[in-house]
Amino acid sequence: MNCDEVADIVCQYRPPAWTDDQKMNVYMAPFRQRNVNPKSYDVKMAFWVESIRCEVRHHKQVAFEPKSLRQRFLRNGKLPSSSCLNEVLLHMISTGSIGAMSELEDNGILSKKTQGWVTWGLNKLIKQPITWGWNMMVKTPTTDDSLQVDKDFVILDLLQEKCVEVLETVRTSKQQQQQNDNVVGSVSSSVMFEYGTLYQLCQDIVDSEDTLNIVLKKLSTDGHVQIVDKQGLKILKFATSDKRSASPVSHGELAIFKLKKTENILREELEKLSTEIKRCLREAKSCLAKDQKSSAKVALRQKKMLERTYSKKETALETILTLLHKIHDADSDKMVLDAYSVGVETMKQKTQQEGLTVDKVEDVMMAVEQVFEDQSEITSVISRDMTMSDLDISMADLEAELDDLVASETADNLWANLDSELDHLKLADSDISLELPSVPTSDPGSWSAPRGQRNVTSTPLTSPDNTKSKSTFKTPSPTSTFSSN
Repeated sequence: MNCDEVADIVCQYRPPAWTDDQKMNVYMAPFRQRNVNPKSYDVKMAFWVESIRCEVRHHKQVAFEPKSLRQRFLRNGKLPSSSCLNEVLLHMISTGSIGAMSELEDNGILSKKTQGWVTWGLNKLIKQPITWGWNMMVKTPTTDDSLQVDKDFVILDLLQEKCVEVLETVRTSKQQQQQNDNVVGSVSSSVMFEYGTLYQLCQDIVDSEDTLNIVLKKLSTDGHVQIVDKQGLKILKFATSDKRSASPVSHGELAIFKLKKTENILREELEKLSTEIKRCLREAKSCLAKDQKSSAKVALRQKKMLERTYSKKETALETILTLLHKIHDADSDKMVLDAYSVGVETMKQKTQQEGLTVDKVEDVMMAVEQVFEDQSEITSVISRDMTMSDLDISMADLEAELDDLVASETADNLWANLDSELDHLKLADSDISLELPSVPTSDPGSWSAPRGQRNVTSTPLTSPDNTKSKSTFKTPSPTSTFSSN
């Protein structure tokens, strides 16, 4: 990368005035007194404050050394004035934008200090105001000795930004771990990492372990992380998203963390052993192809030894996984037991609030049974059959009268049916054809009818019982009349 490319990259994260030669000639010169031109003084101060913040942020840092800061702003072979940067740094110290590492640790910003109310009041109400007034009124940025150039200064707002980024990275990694590994994720909900693993996760956030240590100090001071360093193992426990602070690392959590670490180590070793076993097998086949039986035996012997080691480590891994499952089951059982306990306590409180007791319930149930019995008796009395003796009426008379009514109704129905049948049996005059005798002219005694007219047989009629009958009409007397109806 040549100088032009470096200059282009620098211009991307520096303030826009960095590319203006005329302005930069003024900005790199020493500050004049503010009362001469307050506006120009404030603009120049704002430019350098923003330039320092952008320079430190671009390199993924939160702290810097004043003696090396000047070299970072080399522009066209020209460096800014030492007095210029000193005045900028003193301004940032006075406004609380930056602070020396040692002072921040002493003030409890980067370290946990146990102090009483009296000490806290002295620091907040007396020491810090006097220090600030001294920096504003007495100290003057006229020489390079105005600052302790060997100290590291921390930009506090950048430190806060890095803390947020680290917490987000840690929680995102934990979620991915739980999705990819159900066993480990289900055993413990704590967000715990080894220091080396955390540093690898934060490679895109911090430039070095020194920066990460500063961030961890701040997180520890704020209660977002608990740091445990035992037997050369540095473990970091972060607060979960639903809690404001991290709880101390318990013995059980430490044991689970060690088990999971051992599990990961065994998995890596098994993977390497599997690769070696396959390599020995390929080597044995290659030696056989070349008719090198002795070399093939050596390769196979090595393969057998690796397989034995693989079997032992696989058994150890299965044991560890079994332990983790047992721990998970114990946690589940405890959770269920806690739920039962909460339910029992809630039920007791509810019954006490409502005044529910065994005696009271029994009294109410007995009262309900008594009410049901009374209601049953009332229903039985209401539905009781009234006897006829109570009304002083003879049952025989009633039955006789009822029979008469039934007979009368039956007769009426019979006569109605007979009338209906007779209506159907009426015949028209045209349906009956009769041959009538002529009027006699002689003595009836001596008169004899013609051969074919002695008897007159009518058309068969249908009686009410649907049986045919023949009506035989004898010769009537001269004075008789005949009707077809």
